[in-house]
Amino acid sequence: MEFKTNTETIPTSELIYSGVQEQGVELDYILPDYYPDIFRLVRCELSPVITDYSVIGDKLTYELRCDIRILYCGENGSVLQSVEQRQNFSKSLDLGRMAAPAEVTIIPKTDHVNFRAVNKRRLDMRGAVSVRVTVSGETSQQVISDASGMNIQLRKTPVEFAAQKLSAEKSVRISEETELSPSQPDIVNIISVRAKASPTEQKLISGKLLAKGSLDIHVLYSCDTPDGGGAETMDFSLSYSQIVDIDGIDDGFDCTVAPQVVICDISPAADSSGDNRVLRCEAEIRLVCRAVRTSTVMLVTDAFSTVYPCENTYTDIKT
Repeated sequence: MEFKTNTETIPTSELIYSGVQEQGVELDYILPDYYPDIFRLVRCELSPVITDYSVIGDKLTYELRCDIRILYCGENGSVLQSVEQRQNFSKSLDLGRMAAPAEVTIIPKTDHVNFRAVNKRRLDMRGAVSVRVTVSGETSQQVISDASGMNIQLRKTPVEFAAQKLSAEKSVRISEETELSPSQPDIVNIISVRAKASPTEQKLISGKLLAKGSLDIHVLYSCDTPDGGGAETMDFSLSYSQIVDIDGIDDGFDCTVAPQVVICDISPAADSSGDNRVLRCEAEIRLVCRAVRTSTVMLVTDAFSTVYPCENTYTDIKT
């Protein structure tokens, strides 16, 4: 009795690279003349972000930017002073083999930061950033969908898999000015900026993906008050709407858009009266768009014969 099997080829995910790179960050900074002397150090923040990356052949290259902010108090007042510096690093790594197309995930994290005042006019900072990199690709794998002959008995399970995947990225730049409310005091220094991109709304229009969302910004700034130095907060949102071209997309795809904050620079500016009552915002958001068309296949997950000895061999697949 002839034994036959029917197979199908499905796309599967394959891990190409997973690892961590480290980058040291050092700063030796002498205060400009218009800054007061250092009396007390308050806080140091080291914020890493990936501004760009590319995969060419078997090599991944990415740009790492580290924003440094040191807060201190001067001798002649309690108003917080802010020192801001920025350092950029170009990093690359060998993936071991070609990776096209590739799904790349790069997550930077501050490991540690130490800072001190060498003297009243000089700051010293030492820190380290780790970058976790994961690169996955797509391959194909044959699976058994049916078998016949030799009194074979099958157990089948329906499995949903990503039959087709599309991806695209687009950078959105936002430039806007926001004025303080009349009850808020003037800005002396920007102490802290927190920016978070809210979940987006997406819609397919004529084969293109429309993504809408907003950037929620929280600002803490120092100010002069009758009782001495103080701090005030300011919250506002910047909206955006972008059309992203994804070749081959249609209504049969499930779409997701993940917004990532690349840059959010806030600086004080003077209003028409010459007072620092305006917040000038320069932001960049990276929209990471993914579209997946799913399909279902019946996979043979167990088999035996009522007449002949039967032995099964199993393997895992990443659908």
